[in-house]
Amino acid sequence: MRRLRKVRSWLWMVPVSVAAAACAGAPPAAVGGGPNPRGLEGDYHIQTFVVQRGDSTIDLAAAGAVIHLLLSGGGRTSGTLAMPGGVLAQEAALTAPLDGNWTLAADSIALEHEANTVLEQMRYAIAGETLSGETVLAGDTVRLVLKR
Repeated sequence: MRRLRKVRSWLWMVPVSVAAAACAGAPPAAVGGGPNPRGLEGDYHIQTFVVQRGDSTIDLAAAGAVIHLLLSGGGRTSGTLAMPGGVLAQEAALTAPLDGNWTLAADSIALEHEANTVLEQMRYAIAGETLSGETVLAGDTVRLVLKR
């Protein structure tokens, strides 16, 4: 039961950074500004979504996890994160809307959406048609690559 709580806590955690940003005032200038100079708008889907737990790797995409993320002009996001039941020890299937914002800073983007998910815990490096992020949560390394 303790492991279930641990896994759920990082998969659906409320990011402290988002709360701090909300208290700090206005969003960065890249949100809601004019056209995106990098041309990042579009539909993104999982290319790689894995969790490294000790010596084992859990392939969330192969287990049935689905991410559909739409980056729209003006810094808006929409889409869905879906995780089947039984993955990472959670019993029930989980689904979260990805409605919110994205911000561009140098060569990476950050996500902030209404449903608090692991996606918000990463900065995503931009490389052509892919966005790559990695974070460590509760001792597990989470890697996500989204492809347009």
